[in-house]
Amino acid sequence: AYLPAKAPPAEKTPRKRDPLDGSKVLFALLPDETYGAILRYERFGMLLLVVLLFLNVLDQPLFAMRSWLLDLLQGIVLSLVNLFR
Repeated sequence: AYLPAKAPPAEKTPRKRDPLDGSKVLFALLPDETYGAILRYERFGMLLLVVLLFLNVLDQPLFAMRSWLLDLLQGIVLSLVNLFR
């Protein structure tokens, strides 16, 4: 069997992949002006999130969402438990 003397070089850096969070799809549904404004400030999003968390601005909304989700899950589990009694 013929083997090449030198194998082709492997790719040095991994390919950049976009996040699979759906934000790009959601942003694509917005009007062009709004989409452009969001993309302009998109790079500051994580920093803004950290600052808002540090300043306790998001405490109440996050607490409310957590409470709602736990109540929902508790209702589902209790329904399933009652179903199999």
